[in-house]
Amino acid sequence: MARQLVDKALTILVKIETDEGISGFGETAAAIAFSGETLASLKFAIDKHVAPALIGKNPFDITLINLMMEKMMMHNQGAKAAVDIALYDIAGKALGVPVYKLLGGRVREDVRITWHVANGNCEQDLETTAAGLELGYEVFKLKVGVAPIERELKTLEGIRKKFGAIDLRLDANQGLTQTTAISFIKRTEDFDITFFEQPLDHHFLSGMAKICAAVDVPIAADEGIFTAHDVVANYEAKAADIISLKLLKAGGLTGALAAAQICYTLGFPIQMTSKIAETSVATAAAVHMGVSMAQVDYDCGTTNHFLADDIVEEPLLPKKGRIRPFEKPGLGVNVSDEKLALYTLKSLL
Repeated sequence: MARQLVDKALTILVKIETDEGISGFGETAAAIAFSGETLASLKFAIDKHVAPALIGKNPFDITLINLMMEKMMMHNQGAKAAVDIALYDIAGKALGVPVYKLLGGRVREDVRITWHVANGNCEQDLETTAAGLELGYEVFKLKVGVAPIERELKTLEGIRKKFGAIDLRLDANQGLTQTTAISFIKRTEDFDITFFEQPLDHHFLSGMAKICAAVDVPIAADEGIFTAHDVVANYEAKAADIISLKLLKAGGLTGALAAAQICYTLGFPIQMTSKIAETSVATAAAVHMGVSMAQVDYDCGTTNHFLADDIVEEPLLPKKGRIRPFEKPGLGVNVSDEKLALYTLKSLL
């Protein structure tokens, strides 16, 4: 990505146990360049603040617990997300239903999954695109904002010439300046780009608005969207055409539902994504959300299929570019004790 190379999965796994013997799991990624949270800060927020306050609470009181976490600490959306997801996992298991039924039920059977192309090298990007097509993926996201613009355009042109009219979008991960972004995006207009994601720093709404007004390619906001308040701010500033929702940013399923409802009300199309390198635990939560939201106009950007290994007994993986949640109670994934022992860090330092 424009601001970092992700070569390992650094996530926090939360396990909440109940007095009835039902346990729930939640997960969030450490993303210091994205959310500002590290493994150490996530663990401290959960262990020292949230966990003691959960003792004696009813796990079905998810709204009440979310309100408690909001009053307890500002921001820390990833920490809140992991706890919130674990509560939904408990509720689903207790009722014997998959999480999507707790979110209002299905509105679609599955969601399309994004194939990420992020080598920063034209030939390698062509090979990665070909591999995704071979596996049946229909949606491709090319990471830009790293290499010189001419090289990025060469890669884009190469993908279009070799693979034709595939669904292709670009993601700059805040890596451009306003002037460069407008020039760059205008030069992509001949390549039929589905949308261009987060060209500028997430604080720079006025700059995002100027880009939206200057180009014909739809502009998506990702790093600029955490809560429902950010959706409204982007709407009022005319700073985005599309909203990218992540459970990590929204504080979990509860917050994502609120943000999705605002998007629906304001007429914002949605793409549902995950943080790079989350495991099947967070992926399952995102997929349950994806099949139950009123609108997922684009796709669901989960990435656990890029991991060398997972921490669950049966990973939740796409098939021919699409993914559907397991029908088992809760999230539907079982954390492997063996994998947990193998991958748990002994120290966060």
